[in-house]
Amino acid sequence: MLGATPYLSVKHVTCLFADGAGLEDAMIALNVEFSLRRSVRRVAQMLSEFEIISPQAVAHGRSLFESDALLEVANAGTSPGEALSLMVPQKMPRSATR
Repeated sequence: MLGATPYLSVKHVTCLFADGAGLEDAMIALNVEFSLRRSVRRVAQMLSEFEIISPQAVAHGRSLFESDALLEVANAGTSPGEALSLMVPQKMPRSATR
């Protein structure tokens, strides 16, 4: 994608995760937190599908939702990079189902 997109091909890009599994788990956790907070329709079905992919990411997303941790970070004016490093475990274990 970086080479195929002219805008991104000239930009400095910093990767936060060494492999796709970490990024995937982080995105699932943040999606779960967002969906629970926003009461997305059919959230139960979505969560059950995510559970198949990464149960620990779903658990982390539920934990973020229940603790209001992301709201606290947002209200504190934390930068997105700092928020991500605080909210997403750097070494979230990979799912055994992959």
